[in-house]
Parts: sequence; structure tokens; C-alpha cells
Amino acid sequence: MITEYDIFTELIKNKAKITDIVRDLNQNYAKIYAKINSLKKDKLILKENNFYYININNKYAYLLAKIIDYCIKHDLNYNFFLNETMSKIFYLAIQKIHT
Repeated sequence: MITEYDIFTELIKNKAKITDIVRDLNQNYAKIYAKINSLKKDKLILKENNFYYININNKYAYLLAKIIDYCIKHDLNYNFFLNETMSKIFYLAIQKIHT
């Protein structure tokens, strides 16, 4: 099952059109489009001239990119670390750091 994090990971590599992501992840357009819209709604990614890219000015997008990059470099499954339970733990940790 494809996740928003899989799409985000593709966008870490390069700016991409939806059709590029569909091809790279071997998924149907509707699924990718829905997840792209969710990422866009959360302001984690931006769109310019039909290309999507990571919103590096968004602190959560920046941290997410760092976490995914770390997981990839250490051969860890980023989907495991970024599931709902782990996301809540990270969120609480970030809140404590900033208080």
C-alpha cells in the first residue's frame, strides 16, 4: 500500500509531475493524486508549473525530509517510524523541545 511518505520520498529526490510519481511507484493516478492533495493541504509540498516539490520553508516538511533521509541511509523502514503512533510521539517530543 502506497503512503504519503512514499510520495514525499520521491519528491525528496527531485521535483516531479504526478505522472512521474505514478510511473515511479507503479500506482494508479487517482491514488497518487489524492495523497498529493493531502500533502499539499498540509503545506508539506508545493506546486509550480505542474511540478511538485518539498516545501523546505515548512519546518515539519523539513523535519520529515530529515527523518526519511535518516531512515533511508540506515536501511530503516520510514513508514514504520512515521505511522500514527510514532508520529504522535515525535510531535510530543518536538513540542517539548520548543517549550
